[in-house]
Amino acid sequence: MAYRVFFRIHYAPATYLSLIPLTLGVVMACSASFRGNIIGLTCAFGSAILFVTQNIVSKKLFNEAARAEADGLSSRNRKPDKLNLLCYSSGLAFLITAPLWLWSEGFTIIADFLHDASLELSEKPGSLDHGRLALEFLFNGTFHFGQNLVAFVLLGMVSPVTYSVASLIKRVFVIVFAIVWFGNKMTTVQGVGIALTFVGLYLYDRT
Repeated sequence: MAYRVFFRIHYAPATYLSLIPLTLGVVMACSASFRGNIIGLTCAFGSAILFVTQNIVSKKLFNEAARAEADGLSSRNRKPDKLNLLCYSSGLAFLITAPLWLWSEGFTIIADFLHDASLELSEKPGSLDHGRLALEFLFNGTFHFGQNLVAFVLLGMVSPVTYSVASLIKRVFVIVFAIVWFGNKMTTVQGVGIALTFVGLYLYDRT
């Protein structure tokens, strides 16, 4: 809808119809049950809108940067490329979320560490100490940055709609991997949702 409204790009009706089983399948695959709270659903919807906006704006900047490079414009007049844009967005994301993290748990963790040079996050056996926790932060941040870099490269190659479809498939893959890895039982709703996702993906690819 956003691509059609803001960029005046229209797809064939069959393409729009193929998104119905795809989206419905992902919704079902992500639902162990259909119970949820309105705050969580609202935040998830807001996050989806934010990511769609980021994808469209990023794609617009990538196209303009490619045109500027092809026209031989000076570096001052060029739009930021993929790596620069990722650097800017990551830096701004850190500045925006750092106060939220400090308020929710950061000050508690820092105070605990300054008190006795260790972290006691939990009394449960196998809980992480400060060294292992720092390693987990580094591991998570590095791979998340790598995933974002791959996402920006992919977005530069395909349309935002195709990128969004790929993002949906990623979610289904994570769910299937979690089911296999943790040995969770797949519900009938999840099974039907995963099947619908692949049907929608096939239809989208054909159209």
